[in-house]
Amino acid sequence: MFNISPTGETSVLVTLPDAVFLNGMTPLDGDRILIADSYRGAIWQLTVSTKKVDIWLEHLHLARSSPAHEFPAVNGLKIFEGVLYASNTEKMQLVKIPLVNGQPGEPEVFISPINLDDFAFDQRGNLYGTTHVYNSVVRISPTGDVTIIAGAVEGMTGSTALAFGRGESHSTSIYVVTNGGMSFPPPTGVEPGQVVRLDAGIPGLRIGE
Repeated sequence: MFNISPTGETSVLVTLPDAVFLNGMTPLDGDRILIADSYRGAIWQLTVSTKKVDIWLEHLHLARSSPAHEFPAVNGLKIFEGVLYASNTEKMQLVKIPLVNGQPGEPEVFISPINLDDFAFDQRGNLYGTTHVYNSVVRISPTGDVTIIAGAVEGMTGSTALAFGRGESHSTSIYVVTNGGMSFPPPTGVEPGQVVRLDAGIPGLRIGE
């Protein structure tokens, strides 16, 4: 893992020799960070101050159906109202993991099938997620209703990561990173990667909230 300073300087923060395919991450509490390992089917815990890394949770709901599958399993991670949400892209599941004093409770599948990569929550608990190979961004309500809010026409080809804006004037804006369909190119070929702004209409949660 790398550390990038506010001035753009980079340094190695910690190495994880037993990790296989590191992916999404999210702050847990204090200086602890959770990191998804898509091929190991686990979530690592990093304590920044001590640079200690250990397995926080390893579970079938975080793993691939088979090691032969190339798609990543546990992928995006976000915490909302005391629950860690994890996307398992290969199994097309959104998993809920209750937090108990900073430790994982029993994981359960919240929605299936749903192809999610990265995602973020707004202040009402709606989840906005990228679908990557399906070239769209979806909104999932707290009750599990799924709505497509943008597709390839809106520039979502290869949508892979997203986040809400940080300033007050951008708090309802979702910024989506795309790869132009490099995994599954559209008929016209791979497009340039880009960052696209969408308006969610409801302020989102900033990192650490």
